Amino acid sequence: MRTMAGQWCEWMNRRQAKGSISSVPWTLAVLIGLVGCVAEADDLHDAPEPDPDSTWTTFTSQAGWSVEYPRTWAPRSCTNCPDPSALGVFVAFSEPAGDAVVLVQQLSNRPRGRSAQDWLREVERSANLNPIVSEDSVAIGDLPARVVRYRNEAADVDVETTYVVSDPNTFSISLSGRRLDALLGDLTAQEVYARIVASFTILDP
Repeated sequence: MRTMAGQWCEWMNRRQAKGSISSVPWTLAVLIGLVGCVAEADDLHDAPEPDPDSTWTTFTSQAGWSVEYPRTWAPRSCTNCPDPSALGVFVAFSEPAGDAVVLVQQLSNRPRGRSAQDWLREVERSANLNPIVSEDSVAIGDLPARVVRYRNEAADVDVETTYVVSDPNTFSISLSGRRLDALLGDLTAQEVYARIVASFTILDP
């Protein structure tokens, strides 16, 4: 019998194969499903070998961006996407115990004539339909961004998402977990997430 996560993975694989994943709204239910999907895909992509000189390493996407992430976390995508660095796929960085997942996804491009902040405010309400607990305008380097916290009491899950525009591209970087302040080694999930977000870089073409 297939699990709920397994059914969601199959649906995600079909969406990814059709090239329509960038238009999928990331509701809290989808993010919860992703945790199960990542757990079922352990053999897709091995974590990098530890480096005694560093506990963090850099992930580079062929879509033209990079982030730093803990070496003990594994970057993955859907089961039809064996290379998480490939163009057009989402990337999920999973904590070994499965207590937290950071998801990086490219969204729709900013329309011409729309200011970055107006566009980000629209995206934060269409990409996740759960109640907004807090929101703030920030910057990642010189890129305009919005940090939004969502909450679903019924599922007892928090999601914090940073939406960022690098014209004309729009990206979301999301952390999901039941306790975003839970300790993961020496850092909380939110502290790890903050460092991942701060390291987000658009690469020169």
